[in-house]
Amino acid sequence: MSVRNPSVSQPASLFGPVGSRRWQKRNGAPRHRATGGTPPCPGSCIVTYRTSACLAAAAAALIATCGWWLARDRGGAAAVGCALPPRDCTGSPAICGALVLFTPSRGPGYEDDPLDDEVAPQDSTSYLRRDLAMLVRHAAARVACAARTWPGNGGPVVLGDMSDRTGAIPGTARGSPRHPPGTHTQGRDIDVGYYQTGTADNRLRPICAHVADGVDHHHCLGAPARLDAARTALFIGMLFESPHVRAVGVDGAAAPALEAALGALCRGGRVTPEACARVRLARETEDRGRGWFYSHHTHLHVSWR
Repeated sequence: MSVRNPSVSQPASLFGPVGSRRWQKRNGAPRHRATGGTPPCPGSCIVTYRTSACLAAAAAALIATCGWWLARDRGGAAAVGCALPPRDCTGSPAICGALVLFTPSRGPGYEDDPLDDEVAPQDSTSYLRRDLAMLVRHAAARVACAARTWPGNGGPVVLGDMSDRTGAIPGTARGSPRHPPGTHTQGRDIDVGYYQTGTADNRLRPICAHVADGVDHHHCLGAPARLDAARTALFIGMLFESPHVRAVGVDGAAAPALEAALGALCRGGRVTPEACARVRLARETEDRGRGWFYSHHTHLHVSWR
């Protein structure tokens, strides 16, 4: 979960100003080029529309145009014989809950790029509970394998802020925590870029229009045009195979398409019934002070119990 930071000087982009590398952690030159394919499901809404009805229409369009490939090939990664890293930690609570550096920094279906000043492990903000790190690696590998022929850029998902080496909020050591109090501590939270369409990679970046009249609102103002809802939903479904995931937070505008895609995946048997029953997408469509309204237009937030 990130806090809104209007004081940051932000470069221009197609979708308006983008957060600095320190603010949103991963925003460097892309290392992975697009692998081809066309965006899986163009939204039915022009990005300047801001109504819930329009977002609901976009979600319905997702199922109408893409449901066949979301539900096909039942069995997912296991059915096509992928070698997957283990999902569950089987050690003692002390071992599984230990704060560890997320390694390797690149693996099947994911990459974790450091900031410029993260030159050594003691400077890293990529420390996570061992059990949560195992789950994220497993989910990323499952998506890379099971969705390898799906439309979209096909690149690895990019990991963002976790905790620093002491378990504190990233940025604390330099006197400027990047997240609200109580989050991103002790390796219980991780920011992850959305899978995207129409981009070269899946780095943390806005998936929607978020600037109006020169003002950055730090949340989606319209449909999430860059969101690869299918892969992102599959990743979320894989995370909820663990009963220890408390919630996955997303931008309120992204939630309808993700819920529609998850529904198709669940009906098609690509996500287990147990995981489908556990899914909790946290979001806010207006600021109610719960911490989900701002800054989740660039990433989803995984929270451990």
